[in-house]
Amino acid sequence: MNQNYLNLIKLYKDNKSTTTNYYDALEGYAKGNMNKALYNSYKGLNPTNLDANNPYILLGAYQFAIIDLQLYLDMHPDDKSAKELFDKYLNLYIDTKKTFVANNIPLTIDCETNLKQGFNWQKNWPFERRIN
Repeated sequence: MNQNYLNLIKLYKDNKSTTTNYYDALEGYAKGNMNKALYNSYKGLNPTNLDANNPYILLGAYQFAIIDLQLYLDMHPDDKSAKELFDKYLNLYIDTKKTFVANNIPLTIDCETNLKQGFNWQKNWPFERRIN
């Protein structure tokens, strides 16, 4: 059985393990797990270092953190430290998303930014090149 799966079972069965240490959102995103107690590297490989200055990566990291912490909080609703961390990353996600919208950068097709302006179609797709 996968070691990560066994660790997950152990953590969720142990209701007293509410003081678990967490990675920051960027490192958790790179490793695929916010909880340090549950992370095992795959075949000894190191995760990719992500660019903390890239707003798209930060947005993805914050979204990953709130989903991962939400799953944990489903099983441990009384864990105050996990809830505080969830709230922190939810606020960071909302603020980062507002920054995108303020700069007229649509994140999804249903983004309000698309209502305000014409659609910016990409030019010069790779399949549009002419072969001589």
